[in-house]
Order: sequence, then structure tokens, then C-alpha cells
Amino acid sequence: MLRHFSQSLLVLCTLLCAASAHADQHGDKTLGIGAGFNSVNHSAYADIYFRYSFNPHVRIAPDVTYMFKHDGASGFGVNVDMQFPFKVCRGMQFFPLAGATFNNWNYEGSSSQSRLGANAGAGFDLKFTQTLRLTIIAKYSFMKHTDGVYVGAGIGYNF
Repeated sequence: MLRHFSQSLLVLCTLLCAASAHADQHGDKTLGIGAGFNSVNHSAYADIYFRYSFNPHVRIAPDVTYMFKHDGASGFGVNVDMQFPFKVCRGMQFFPLAGATFNNWNYEGSSSQSRLGANAGAGFDLKFTQTLRLTIIAKYSFMKHTDGVYVGAGIGYNF
């Protein structure tokens, strides 16, 4: 079973690496939407993100996130992350990230809590065309009482 999975993964990576040759350049911008899971209130989240590339290996990535209500808690977040992409193969990039976060959590029956914190994580970009990018991301937000994991995917338009 594991052998078939690793062979399938190798074939998929080979096909994706041959798909496109579009590398980030100075001034490249991406606007996108994403969704995923957060471990703070064990619910889904949705976000809108923007990216600006300073050069092929440094970009800023602010986003606005809404964490859907679950167990009486919902949240709103603003993140400003720095991403450091490295080409894995043609059309695929890996990027570590670090940044700052601000979250506001609303709890049923009580007031809201706002926190500042830091993010650390990593992700993959798959550039299908010069204008279409798929991103898979995982990060941890370090905050007092509301720290947690965010795992998701997004699709963006490059311009």
C-alpha cells in the first residue's frame, strides 16, 4: 500500500513539475481566497489573502480570516506573514513563513477577547498557469489562551 502511494506521489510531482515555468519576480502580486481548519475552536475558517513579491525569495502575505462559530466561539483575524519561497521544481515552490497576527474571539454569553501573537509555518505553491496558483499552507499561531494550528488551501489570481 505504501509503495503504491509513494509511486503515485512521484508521478503526481513529476506531472506538476512539468506543468509550468512561472517563477515569482519583483512586483508580482496574487489575490486569492482560502479555507481550512483551525484548532482553536475546532472549526472551519475562510480567508482573503494578498501577496506581493519583493524578489523571487521574499514576499509579504497579509490576510483577513474569519473562524466560523463552533462550541460558542467565533473569531476574526488579521495576519501579516513574510514568506520565503524556494523552487522545488518547475511550477512548484516550498515556503517557510513567519509573521504577526491579531485575533479577536467572540464567546457566547461573554465579551470578546483580542490578542496579538506570532505565526510560524510552511506551505506549497503550485502554479498551474501564469495567472492561476494553488496554495497549501499550515501554520501555528502563538498567542496567550488562543494559540493553535491553521491548515488550509487557497486559490489565487496572479497579476
